[in-house]
Amino acid sequence: NPHNFRPVFGREQFVSSLRATFSKETFLRAAIRMDTESLRNDIRAAYESDTLAKDISDQIGTEEARGWSRSDDGFLLFEDRVYVPDTPETTQLRLRVFREKHDHPLAGHPGQNKTFAIISREYYWPGLRASVRSYVQACVTCSRTKPHRHKLYGRLQPLPIPARPFDSISMDFI
Repeated sequence: NPHNFRPVFGREQFVSSLRATFSKETFLRAAIRMDTESLRNDIRAAYESDTLAKDISDQIGTEEARGWSRSDDGFLLFEDRVYVPDTPETTQLRLRVFREKHDHPLAGHPGQNKTFAIISREYYWPGLRASVRSYVQACVTCSRTKPHRHKLYGRLQPLPIPARPFDSISMDFI
């Protein structure tokens, strides 16, 4: 019956909904970009208090600093990857890299190997693989959603009742 037909959304609501749908990706990229820029600015500022960064900066161009260079925008690079310093004041920098590359909704908790590959494309610090391993193992979301890859446990079998005390001693390792 045409008299019962009524649109749920008006023309203005439909147009604004379409506009929001198409601009969603742009807004997400802008948010990620802003986080990355603030992280990079903090990394650049942390080089002043890091002893390794000072030593390497003094040695750039010599044989001892093989693989190290300085970018045009002030970053210390090891094999074209940004060095992330580890000083007591800036211990949060590496944690912020993990949050951006592992915990972010667009990253999707990819696991140890993929997280290492993603981080090592852009960033570097000594002991990166061990840091990634310990971070991913401590991640609550990863441990909750990780599938069990072992054989199912068997049915419990009751032990026979011993005839006298200490006739039989048993342990349950599960």
